Amino acid sequence: MPQTSFASLPWILAAALAAWSALLAVVVSRFMAARVNQNLPEADRIPSVRRSRDLRKRYKQLYPRTKLTLLLDASVVVLILSLIVLVESLFFG
Repeated sequence: MPQTSFASLPWILAAALAAWSALLAVVVSRFMAARVNQNLPEADRIPSVRRSRDLRKRYKQLYPRTKLTLLLDASVVVLILSLIVLVESLFFG
């Protein structure tokens, strides 16, 4: 395996972008869970530490004009793409 430099610019940018988008996705999903839980009874509440598949659906039903679901989806896409760039720059670059 060839010697790689972990301080290369694509690696640093991809790692920073992946960390930032992961943090953004966690913050947005916790905010969405908190907003949904305000309107649900105690037995039906979504835990904020667990990401539920129907969190997006419930949030969209309660707040149909919001852009937070789009922000959550975009941050997940950016996370996946930056991880692909990270792996590519580590192993093939």
